[in-house]
Amino acid sequence: DPDTRQCVPVAGGPVGSLSIMSDLQSRIEELWANRESLNPDDADANAAIHEAIELLDRGEARVAEPGPDGVVVNEWLKL
Repeated sequence: DPDTRQCVPVAGGPVGSLSIMSDLQSRIEELWANRESLNPDDADANAAIHEAIELLDRGEARVAEPGPDGVVVNEWLKL
């Protein structure tokens, strides 16, 4: 199903990173779905966005990465 995305931890990532990224993925997707009502002063939303950016900056998450069946796109990191 092309609408199904996987959250795959980067090899060597911190223990529990799959759970943390899965929670963050859910939060980012929720924010995106409700983007019309986002407020720039929403501290929780800003924290989630900055956490995703930090994961990318540290190389602990990737927008696309190799998977067992080809490239896995973490669409939520592109939002």
